[in-house]
Amino acid sequence: MEEATLQRDRLNAEISIVLEPDPCPLVKIFANKLKKASRDSGFAAMLKQTQGCFALKSNSDPQALTFKISGNEIALFSGIKPEAKIIIHTPLDDTGSQKTRVEKLWRHPLYAMRVGRLLEFSQANWVDSAKRFWALNKDYPGMPSSIKIECSDENREFILGAELELKAPEMTLIGTANELSKFLSGDTVFIQSTMSGKLSGTMSFEHAVVLSDLSLQMLLGERE
Repeated sequence: MEEATLQRDRLNAEISIVLEPDPCPLVKIFANKLKKASRDSGFAAMLKQTQGCFALKSNSDPQALTFKISGNEIALFSGIKPEAKIIIHTPLDDTGSQKTRVEKLWRHPLYAMRVGRLLEFSQANWVDSAKRFWALNKDYPGMPSSIKIECSDENREFILGAELELKAPEMTLIGTANELSKFLSGDTVFIQSTMSGKLSGTMSFEHAVVLSDLSLQMLLGERE
């Protein structure tokens, strides 16, 4: 594929990411994950140790994508390229087998280990994620004026929004630290988390729709 047809996004002074034209949602999701991971000071060093090509394949459906790493550039493509050194069969959602299997592991065990480390995307704590979420989205049309967040496994509360002493929050959101962080960081879609019982709370239908729309945009890297 000619370079002129690719979408190039420089993540920082050292790292850039390249996407094929009209990338599928899975490619957009992992491009966004890589953008966030690149904020870590150690990411560039891990990238240097993971040069080459590898692929991810969903356990539950035909979705797959290929990573090509050359220098400080990461190119993402839908499907599995024949030059992939390893193919990681892994759960990309909550359906299907939740086990991970690495194809061609016996040929490239060290490379597989380094790829695994590269894809261990760190999760920010839920309070920091909440602050960033609010700063980014508080003025979005239809957003609640305030949100009370309850972390069920830390027995802790945090409220987003102004004039909290004068009125009760417009909505309440409840979940574990991990599930709250995933939603507030843009790593999951709100409606999926609520329908699966991972998040709950009290809110209007309109607010649920707005949060679902926002979280999908964040997941695809279209709002940052």
